[in-house]
Amino acid sequence: MRKITLLVTFMFAFIAQGYAQLPESFEGETFPPAGWARFIGTNGAGTAQGWVRSTAESNTGDASAFVRWENVSPNAIAEDWLVTPQITVTAEAPMLQFFQAKQFGEPYTTSYTVRVSTASQTTHADFVTLLSMTESDLSTEFTPRQVDLSNFVGQQVYIAFVMSQDDGDSWYIDDVSMTTAVSAPTCASNPTPADGATGLPIGNSTFSWAEPTGGDVPLGYKLFYGLTADDVTNPLGVYETNSADLNIGDYDFTFYWKVVPYNAGGDATGCPVWSFSTMASNGACLSAPNGMYPWGVFEIEACDGTTENIIDDYCYAGEYSTVAVSAGQEYQFLSYNDVNDDNITLALENGTILAHGQSPLTWTSTVSGIIYFYSHVDIACTDEEEFRTRSVICIPSEALPDYVSLQWPANETIDEAGTVVIYGQIYEAGLTDVEPGLSGQAAGIEAWVGFSEENTDPATWEAWQWVPADFNSQHVSNNDEYALAIGGFPVGTYYYATRFRLDGGAYVYGGINQSEPHNGHFWDGDMFVNGILTVEAAPAPANDDCEGAVTLTAAPTFQEGLTDALLIGATDSPQEGTENCNGYDGQDIWFTVAVPASGSLTIETGPTIQGIDEVDTVITVYSGDCASLTEIGCNDDGAGSGYSLVELVGLEEGTTLYIRAYSYGAGSNGWFGISAYDASLSTGGFGRNGFSAYPNPVKDVLNLSHAQEITKASVYNLLGQEVFTKAIGASEAQLDLSSLAQGAYIVKVAAGNVTDTIKIIKE
Repeated sequence: MRKITLLVTFMFAFIAQGYAQLPESFEGETFPPAGWARFIGTNGAGTAQGWVRSTAESNTGDASAFVRWENVSPNAIAEDWLVTPQITVTAEAPMLQFFQAKQFGEPYTTSYTVRVSTASQTTHADFVTLLSMTESDLSTEFTPRQVDLSNFVGQQVYIAFVMSQDDGDSWYIDDVSMTTAVSAPTCASNPTPADGATGLPIGNSTFSWAEPTGGDVPLGYKLFYGLTADDVTNPLGVYETNSADLNIGDYDFTFYWKVVPYNAGGDATGCPVWSFSTMASNGACLSAPNGMYPWGVFEIEACDGTTENIIDDYCYAGEYSTVAVSAGQEYQFLSYNDVNDDNITLALENGTILAHGQSPLTWTSTVSGIIYFYSHVDIACTDEEEFRTRSVICIPSEALPDYVSLQWPANETIDEAGTVVIYGQIYEAGLTDVEPGLSGQAAGIEAWVGFSEENTDPATWEAWQWVPADFNSQHVSNNDEYALAIGGFPVGTYYYATRFRLDGGAYVYGGINQSEPHNGHFWDGDMFVNGILTVEAAPAPANDDCEGAVTLTAAPTFQEGLTDALLIGATDSPQEGTENCNGYDGQDIWFTVAVPASGSLTIETGPTIQGIDEVDTVITVYSGDCASLTEIGCNDDGAGSGYSLVELVGLEEGTTLYIRAYSYGAGSNGWFGISAYDASLSTGGFGRNGFSAYPNPVKDVLNLSHAQEITKASVYNLLGQEVFTKAIGASEAQLDLSSLAQGAYIVKVAAGNVTDTIKIIKE
């Protein structure tokens, strides 16, 4: 549902043994904490994910330990281990206590175990399992759990948290400590609604229960429901008090539910299953049409979208019409009166209810033949209000999917520079659940993610608000999944939804439940609604002020010297604004560059390395230092398309220049590219006089050669930080760059008395 694999490799990370005692809340920046260890299982499967420090969720403080699910290929079970330092179990605190949560509400196949070893921190076979859990034992909210270590009192042990899965769920743990024993609570009692109650009204109801009378005090209550008494396993949520407000939306429905109190000692066991039944779908009207007066039989001969008036006159409660319908065809029933919105009930002759709701009622027929259509203001069908014209519209058939959703997330918070990936799913029987649509992209599907500043029906959003989403090939299930990263919004609150179309049919929209477990379905504005995106102010960039200016390396051409820059989060500098360019309104960032031997230099802005074009720039160039700057050049649109260009000559070699870049009138905010270059730097450069460097882009090894001896090669990131260096002493060399992250880098190569600079892209 939400899966794009991140290729981050976690190797065995053995940490030296320590004898520190708990607690541990993972607040420190270093992970794993001192004395802890993390590693994978003996089969070596699942190297893309591992235990990390997460600030996304925590029980207390700002962080927790987190291990993410992974789709292992070829199929295998990935084991991710996180092991404590060596601790001494005491009689005063013989219980291991920790708080845990899973990431997703849907059921996946994941095993969570807590294991103990008295011999080694890193030898798998030395550990024995003390606690085994499945996803049904965890909530998406943090709950405590204790493990009894009283058999190890006086001994030094290591405790391992081990998650085993393939395309499963994730695991958060926090606040690991040793403490005294807590007894699990007993079960709750005395439910409201009462066990076996009937006729419960539709809509919001308060469920409550008596607190347990045995065991230690519960910290909360887990609610489950099911469609049968022996399968009450679906989570409704976790509640801190002994009551919950739930919405019951189905008539003639028997609801089975269970309350499981919990505390650090575990969940209550053997708790009873209770049940109740909801009211009939139209109360006293359930017996209709018996005792009611027929108004006539009408048949829609053709389904062409036209309105067929089956009653074109006044009529009264107690009268009904019959309509000939075809199975699988969609109809819309309309009825209204002078005073109130009225209800519509569709039934068979024997009184079986087919559909019930307020006018207009859209219904896809499940039967062929004569059905009964009647309107009523009150639930008992006894109000004698006059009704206006009643009619039926036969809606032409369209290719509509069986299911769509806004799958994940229900809500998210990012800053102005951040993005969030929005996922949606679609299901069509015989298309997405069979090959090639099962493991690949099914044909005929179009998908979008839309966003709005207003929390309104997505069907009303403008065309420009919808952006095509990409098929997520990493997700394999009966549903096809699509995803899109959105972001770049100013500070504020935004709303998003998904939109799908099948074989050019009507648009359908996906929403999500804002309550746990955040399941998605067709958008209905009630249970399944828009996702919520909160955008907060971005932190200031590192080069927000002159003192933090990023160093540019002068290159032979604009493209070779190009560096990406971000204005989001920038603030006004204390230096006075530009004297010769219009549009300065704060929010500037700073760069420095050294003047080459030629004394000439061009400073230019443009799109980023990846072609992102977001800012109408202005640049000002200064000599001096941050305490005393002298403007020597300024330009707004000299490079065209809103970009800037300053050409400088007659400068002193080695002089440091300061460059202030900003958006014209603060009118745009985001990414742009900047470069400092001069053609004189190409002399003796690569591709000339025997120099060569290949391949570029490079995945792992960069090959260098020159007619002269290469003495040294160094690699810098775009912030000017050296990330790799190698002494060579030969005319040919290879640089192993496989450990570098993807992105752009500057490579400086010294040969003879010449140092050449090139830009490379690491894939």
